[in-house]
Amino acid sequence: MTKRFGGFRAVDDVTLEIGEGEFFSLLGPSGCGKTTCLRMMAGFEQPDSGAVRLGSRDVTGTPANRRPVNLVFQSYELFPHMTVFDNVAFGLKIKRVGRTEIEARVTRTLESVTAAHLAARYPRELSGGQQQRIALARALVNEPGVLLLDEPLSALDVKLRKQMQQELKQIQHRLGTTFVYVTHDQEEAFVMSDRIAVMNEGRILQVAVPREIYERPATRFVADFVGSLNVFPFRMDERAAGLATMLVEDGQRIVAKLDASGRAATHLGVRPERIRVQLAETAEASATRLVGVVESIDYFGTSTRLQVATAAVGVVVCESANTGTAVPEQGERVSLTWDLDAAFGLPPEDAR
Repeated sequence: MTKRFGGFRAVDDVTLEIGEGEFFSLLGPSGCGKTTCLRMMAGFEQPDSGAVRLGSRDVTGTPANRRPVNLVFQSYELFPHMTVFDNVAFGLKIKRVGRTEIEARVTRTLESVTAAHLAARYPRELSGGQQQRIALARALVNEPGVLLLDEPLSALDVKLRKQMQQELKQIQHRLGTTFVYVTHDQEEAFVMSDRIAVMNEGRILQVAVPREIYERPATRFVADFVGSLNVFPFRMDERAAGLATMLVEDGQRIVAKLDASGRAATHLGVRPERIRVQLAETAEASATRLVGVVESIDYFGTSTRLQVATAAVGVVVCESANTGTAVPEQGERVSLTWDLDAAFGLPPEDAR
């Protein structure tokens, strides 16, 4: 699909195939085109080129209200003058579904989102998490082939948001409905998704399972967007047994694997939590070793982040879980090491 607004190409030749019963997320920064993709799937926008298919059926020209698809918006859009039951039943009444079937489907759907006890309440009497579940029930009661969700948790506080992430995932697994979820929050996408498409500037940069996106990002943008990253310029000074070594001063070195064609990357990426930090004087021997001085320490409760200034590659960010192990203090000289599998090559055209 391609979609333009004036001279701006919001979605640029995007092709996606989403499996039946899959929890699939579109992840990217604001303005990257993910919501426009969702709106084209829903039928609220028409692509300038390309098509939307549900199974073997082309629904590109089908109006939104005739597609077997429902969209849950950022704002829940509940009718304040209606009870929860009537809010969920509203779409069925518009379709002139019989009263007996409406009662059965609404009750069943409210039970599926653990909200049956809220049926007689009004939206003003609900918490944010409860309103989110009712908005979800209102979409699910129509038994859509695909449920589209546009950042539905963005208005919730952090603790409730994490709780609802787990609940959404459980509901989706229980019902088996295909979910397509839009978010700019990488943790949210990782927690809930079977697969993720990372987008930027209207294009899809990588589609993969969460672990692959984090540990083997396809581009520098993907690597930066889904977590903190150290990027090291790399040159091959020595080569042996499928490994390349970059020699730096005072016996320090960085060792990396050669790619399938026997070449070394010009830039390496290493996640902060994959770097081991030890006092330089007592550090264990390791293939890769950099020495530096701790410039700053930030405590995050579950982890501690250190910035270490090295003469070889500049400032390196390290992050250690707070497990009771002593953390070096500011100004101390430390040794940085990591395993071979912790480093991944970045494409030359994508490295900065």
